[in-house]
Amino acid sequence: MKLNIASKAFDAFHEKAIPSKFFNDQYMISYPILLKASNDLLASMGTNAVVPIAHMAYGWMPTILKKYEIENNALKHIYDARKVASFNEAKNLIGRFTVSPINNSIVGLSKVLHFVNPEYFPIWDKRVARHFEIYYHYKINRFENYIEYIDFIGSTNEHKSTNSLRGLINKNFNYDVTKTRASELILFMK
Repeated sequence: MKLNIASKAFDAFHEKAIPSKFFNDQYMISYPILLKASNDLLASMGTNAVVPIAHMAYGWMPTILKKYEIENNALKHIYDARKVASFNEAKNLIGRFTVSPINNSIVGLSKVLHFVNPEYFPIWDKRVARHFEIYYHYKINRFENYIEYIDFIGSTNEHKSTNSLRGLINKNFNYDVTKTRASELILFMK
């Protein structure tokens, strides 16, 4: 994965470059509601919450959920993401999977894991992957690229651009996002 291009996005970030539609976007407005729903479902349903969270995440995506794996402790691994307290633990949890239990898609898995624990699981998709010169689905859908992306996001969480975007989101939407979410959004928006 090429990290230098993605790093340039952080250095080039300027709040005046954010498109005005970003501040009226349903994607941004619905985000804290989906996070709260995920947390409530996990608290009340335990591992049984993973399937509805996956459907919810896919409702937020332009793709529908067609398959989820309920064997081989896959749902428990996703549920266990709640307890992850570092980027290294996040990478170790990802290492438990041999295939993605959510639509066989690492993109889908990253979104579900993000709703379970937004501190340590960044959302990975084709818009973000292109900053690492990854353009093909089969490369986007590799665990090693997602793990490397987790490392990259961990390294950008203290970047001034990350903190600047967090402040803008709080000011414009009246909610806080994690540093991980802000770092991922810098790549997603460009």
